[in-house]
Amino acid sequence: MKKSKLDQVSSFGAPSVSLAALHQNISGGEEGGGSKNVIYTTNEINKILDSISSGAPKVDYKPFYKRNTELRAANILFEMTDWESEEFDRCMVDAIYFTEKYVKFKTDYGRTNVTLRGYQKDVIELITSEVYNEEKDLCIPKNRDVILMQSRQTGKCVTYDSRVKLAWEIDSVCIGDLYHRYRRKSFLDYVRGALLFIYNKL
Repeated sequence: MKKSKLDQVSSFGAPSVSLAALHQNISGGEEGGGSKNVIYTTNEINKILDSISSGAPKVDYKPFYKRNTELRAANILFEMTDWESEEFDRCMVDAIYFTEKYVKFKTDYGRTNVTLRGYQKDVIELITSEVYNEEKDLCIPKNRDVILMQSRQTGKCVTYDSRVKLAWEIDSVCIGDLYHRYRRKSFLDYVRGALLFIYNKL
């Protein structure tokens, strides 16, 4: 039977259904590690944020990762409302909707939502589209290998060690090594290359 992305999400059950099981399995009580005694809701989180803003002396930071109020801690018990559950499901199946409504971009006006351009939507669709695989009985990425001709330093490569596979190479290559291999080299480049070689051997 064909399963959509939404079916797969819903098969885990609504958050409130599995709370009892989670309550038994999750150990916690430490900051950033969840709490086995508290079931959080959006209203509770907003109250905590208000306490932080008002400078309250005692604040429950357990639902936040390392006291960062923009990052949710792992293994906390959180009960969604019906609307939140439906919105979560919608975001799971519609990456463009999620991006335009919830992703914040750094702009000249501060961090804010933006309306995606046509080509940006095309890229998101290309990367997130899925097809049903009968053998695995689930949805898998439609396009596993995507190459984009875009400008440098736009956040697509996470680190120097991010690896790419080239048709003429047997093994994958670090993107940083590839850059230094094909650019015109100066004396400092040879020094840098030697240092990187030593670093990679450590």
